[in-house]
Amino acid sequence: MKFAKRVATSLGYVVLAAALVSVLAPKATHAIVATLVQVANTSANPVPTSDVNNPDRATILILSCQGLSQGSAGFLDCNPDTTVPAGQRFVINRVEADCFTHPGSTFGNAHIAFTEGGNETRHVLPLNSLETGFSPEYVLSQGVDYHADAGSYISFEAYTSDTEGGTNCTFQADGYLVNYP
Repeated sequence: MKFAKRVATSLGYVVLAAALVSVLAPKATHAIVATLVQVANTSANPVPTSDVNNPDRATILILSCQGLSQGSAGFLDCNPDTTVPAGQRFVINRVEADCFTHPGSTFGNAHIAFTEGGNETRHVLPLNSLETGFSPEYVLSQGVDYHADAGSYISFEAYTSDTEGGTNCTFQADGYLVNYP
């Protein structure tokens, strides 16, 4: 019984001394603990890391759709029917378009639109006219830096003066998904 009492008393003194040291000298206590738990990232002992938002490791996403005019001048819509998944952000780094219309018809006011929560944001896509010798062709291949948050709906539109019908446009947005809180 005396031995147990001595051990308990000695242990109590050690705990009391540690508490006093941590209250009276917190920096010294912190330094002692820091030396016990120290991670060094050196070339001899590297710490493994992973960049989860690296485009080389991210999910590639290509949105593509085709729109066809219905015989009246106006906007030609093209909707890929895709929304950005929850917890993700779609980083778009290239937008492309290839449009054909009838001779005498024109194309213009093309844009990509992001709709989130009922709010739409548009970005103009400058189409370039090509003389192919057949029907007028309008093209675009442009590097961009657009970000669409989770739940965003992406669509394309362009205006055509074609009243015969048959104007055809293919749009594409290339990019990758990253995790986004």
